Amino acid sequence: MKKGNRIAAGCILAIAAVAGLAGCRDGKATEGEKIRVAYHSNFGGSSAVSAAVDMHYFEEEGLDVELLEFSSGPPSIAVLEAGDVDISFLGHGAFDYVLEGKVQVIAVDSLSNAEEIMTRKDTGIREPEDLMGKTVATSFGTSSENFLRAALSSYGIPLEDVDIVNMDIAGAAMALVRGKVDAAVLWAPYTNEVRQYLGDEAVTVVNCMDFRDVLALPMSWVAKEEVIDSRRDTIVKFVRALYRGMDYRNQNLEQTTKLVASRLGMETSLIEPDVNTAVWFDSAQAAAYSRDGSFENWYQELGNFINEELQLESPSQPEEYLRLDIMEEAVGSTAE
Repeated sequence: MKKGNRIAAGCILAIAAVAGLAGCRDGKATEGEKIRVAYHSNFGGSSAVSAAVDMHYFEEEGLDVELLEFSSGPPSIAVLEAGDVDISFLGHGAFDYVLEGKVQVIAVDSLSNAEEIMTRKDTGIREPEDLMGKTVATSFGTSSENFLRAALSSYGIPLEDVDIVNMDIAGAAMALVRGKVDAAVLWAPYTNEVRQYLGDEAVTVVNCMDFRDVLALPMSWVAKEEVIDSRRDTIVKFVRALYRGMDYRNQNLEQTTKLVASRLGMETSLIEPDVNTAVWFDSAQAAAYSRDGSFENWYQELGNFINEELQLESPSQPEEYLRLDIMEEAVGSTAE
């Protein structure tokens, strides 16, 4: 999919989302400073912010937070670029927006293990090499496509040897279940739904942990540079409350799954497996990883991988987009 087409599609979805959700405010502080936040419809993209809302951490920072739900990065970033939201969650699949200098990272949420290449037993696919000549559904411009490219590259499989078809993530999951494609690249909770439908017939061919030592996949919260600089105090307050939400999540995973299930309108049983789909950070870890260079190293690895595919002329480097100054100011008063 061409980048222009991807952005156009993202804008259409984003406009619809903003129109449909306008006025849906979750923060309790009606007199607080208003801030609009895009979250994603999975555990990783909604758990920390849901915990921060439920525990009134944003309210305690004097913020009136309005949450808007999106299914993936391109539409939420389109809304961010348009100025209709101030902050957005961002998976690794749409990280090219960061490399192009459109947004900066204000908080690191986790290292993802949510993506999998899944198939059915009847396809005969068991190893990554078995994907050659098969039809694989992925969602262009998202972490689904990014993970597929990373997996194929890791196992030495040329892209042209796989018949890759573009579908939205829900459509890819359904196509796999109905036998319309041989395999699909999915993230949680869609992976859980496929297992629920297929039972013992569901097969995972590759997951993130299979090459974690080669490529880390950080998940982020982002904002535009001009918003960060013009509303720095507000951004710091948001990040501080967000990391308190991460602390709560890590200490109360069972309760957090219930919060997420309620927010997404899903059964808790579908969300519960998602607690194993990432390495979840808390404020103490964020402070430590910010100081020891881990964050910079992980983002450098991810940036190098994506740029190999996109060949950007002047991709931004971690020291340009990774706002450790915001994170360190925010978590300095929350980390032990």
